[in-house]
Amino acid sequence: MAPYFLLFFLFTILPVLISIVVSFTYFNMLEFPRWVGWQNYARLFLEDDVFLIALKNTMLFAAVTGPISYVACFVFAWLINEFNSKLRAFLTFNLFCSFYIR
Repeated sequence: MAPYFLLFFLFTILPVLISIVVSFTYFNMLEFPRWVGWQNYARLFLEDDVFLIALKNTMLFAAVTGPISYVACFVFAWLINEFNSKLRAFLTFNLFCSFYIR
């Protein structure tokens, strides 16, 4: 498990931690990062209209598609469960092949 944890740390945990630290700095690729603290986040939430629109759209999308997809998956699973066993096996195998084998 050590190789997995090493790769997971190098390519997942470490980049997230570095991006969190860099988000509190002024960074323009030409100068050394300068610490600005919460100033970036204050400007993002208070002055950036595009970010606020994107945040609103994301929350609306999640609020609509989350429950709809959950209910649709439940309904489709219920319908497939009501079929006879041969048709149910064929449909589940066909769905497996269409999603996982490409």
